[in-house]
Amino acid sequence: MMRPIDWLIRAKKFLKSAEMNLGAGEYDIACFDSHQAAELALKGLHICRYGSRPYTHDLISLAKPFSFDHEFLLTLTSFYAPSRYPESSITFNEEIARRCVETAKEVIEFVEGEFKKGC
Repeated sequence: MMRPIDWLIRAKKFLKSAEMNLGAGEYDIACFDSHQAAELALKGLHICRYGSRPYTHDLISLAKPFSFDHEFLLTLTSFYAPSRYPESSITFNEEIARRCVETAKEVIEFVEGEFKKGC
């Protein structure tokens, strides 16, 4: 059985990892972990509201049913594949990674607020 809270707990673990990787200068991994944190939190909200989750990594489409609009979601979505592989065409730096982590935090805070409204 899929429990929405389990998805949020896992999302928070990815966020913690993103913060540690940001501090360690592992900027690409911080962005990957941030994407995972946001994705899992939003999928948990889908499970909460609809009983199932979409099979996508697109944060925009995951957030749309909840009217959650964040200017950096499209960028974070575009970092999903490049942050996974060593031959990325993107040079991840501290500023980018910090923005990734901040966005993931905001997504998780939004999802927590929605959970408080009930599933």
